[in-house]
Amino acid sequence: MNNVTKFFLFGHCEHSQFYNSLRVCLTVAFKFTLSYTLAICVQHLDGVPDAGYNQDDPTRNFAKEATSMCTKTLPFRLMALLVLAGFYAVYFIKMLRQRRRGIRTNQIGRRREKTLHRVELLMKCATYAVVPAQLLSVAFDWSLLPCGLRLAGFAVGLLGDGIFLAAVLCMKDSWRAGIPENDRTSIVTTGIYAVSRNPAFLGFDLMYLGVLLLFCNPLTAALSIFAAVMLHLQILQEERYLPTVFGAEYAAYRRRVRRYFGRRRS
Repeated sequence: MNNVTKFFLFGHCEHSQFYNSLRVCLTVAFKFTLSYTLAICVQHLDGVPDAGYNQDDPTRNFAKEATSMCTKTLPFRLMALLVLAGFYAVYFIKMLRQRRRGIRTNQIGRRREKTLHRVELLMKCATYAVVPAQLLSVAFDWSLLPCGLRLAGFAVGLLGDGIFLAAVLCMKDSWRAGIPENDRTSIVTTGIYAVSRNPAFLGFDLMYLGVLLLFCNPLTAALSIFAAVMLHLQILQEERYLPTVFGAEYAAYRRRVRRYFGRRRS
């Protein structure tokens, strides 16, 4: 069993080995996606014929037919629904399991500090509003991007689901949505938190980006960007709160690990 599999199943592995394995996987996925996207984009270039261009070129005609077939036959709606269902299944199953243990997961807007309260309520509105926009885009098949970019969106969305799942598993019963008012949780620095201080937020952003690439249109783009901005502002609020709870331990962790992804050199 390789390190990436161990990490997603058990939430821990050797940090350097996991980081290297994940980097290799992401590099391969990126190169494949980029190559395929470029190939599809080239196929979409109709342009003005150059000298020597043959309208009856069977190779070019085959490429155009393949592109048209790709757009019509690939189940982009199903892909987007799989990404959304996987993500929110993790979210709500974790919330229900914590509720059975007497833990209130959703702490959004419970604290009364003016700036924090406003940020959390706006974040809540943004993350709720983007869901119907995504579902409407899927229902009406409203997408302005070519086939290759939509396929890349499916890969990005699945990556976001996986990162979010790993974040929830590693956090265990310390996971909360929003900054808790009275709950005292433990700081988690292992598993995926060894390479990202905010993997759950990273998972949200990648899921939004993936669905946006699958069904890109002005409505989904505007609400996805709004949600991503509000999630970032929430991170900034949490970074002001965490040192007051975990002190030097969090300060040392913050010096080692980057906000979204990566470790700093000592």
